Amino acid sequence: MVQHSILVIGAAGKSGAPVVEQAIARGHKVTAYVRSPEKAAGLPKAARIVKGDGLDAVALAAAMPGHHTVIITAGGVKDMVSGPVTRNAVAAMRAAGVRRVILLSAYGVGDGAHGLYGFVMSNLGKKLAADKIASEAALEGSGLDWTAVRAPVLNEAPATGKLKHGIGVKPSGFKAISRQDLAAFMLDQIDSPAYVNKKPVVYRD
Repeated sequence: MVQHSILVIGAAGKSGAPVVEQAIARGHKVTAYVRSPEKAAGLPKAARIVKGDGLDAVALAAAMPGHHTVIITAGGVKDMVSGPVTRNAVAAMRAAGVRRVILLSAYGVGDGAHGLYGFVMSNLGKKLAADKIASEAALEGSGLDWTAVRAPVLNEAPATGKLKHGIGVKPSGFKAISRQDLAAFMLDQIDSPAYVNKKPVVYRD
């Protein structure tokens, strides 16, 4: 396995922490970009902690050089900043010559707004959907090697390794994925050409 230097934006969050932990376990060098270093106390000691806000374009640009891959897990139901953070990350990456970026998006948004998830996101989760659509749009016009991972409901279950994924797939009902499985999938994409410049849906039956 090729070892890379990875910048994780939102590293102290529920989805970011497993990415950091698994990346370190795989032998990658990881920079955990966090707003509150005290919330990163539980991250592996091998991770380099950098304090900064993804909404701060200057700080993010300063942290970017020297990395191979950026993984963005910032933003969510209570903190809808995925769009502006992704725009800042794209600008910083282009300036630093970093090309690979993997984004945590959401199933049921944009051209994936169909079925039960599409209904929920379009009616009950309008603000979250708009934020994720904005983040995907920032990648689509970036000229970078991007992957926007569209995940459904996230939970804290242990990793299973039993995932389904694809482009344009339409999971029935309310599917879920553990954050541990999600982290593994996102890290697997670093060196895989399968979903470059695509928006795969990933879930577990």
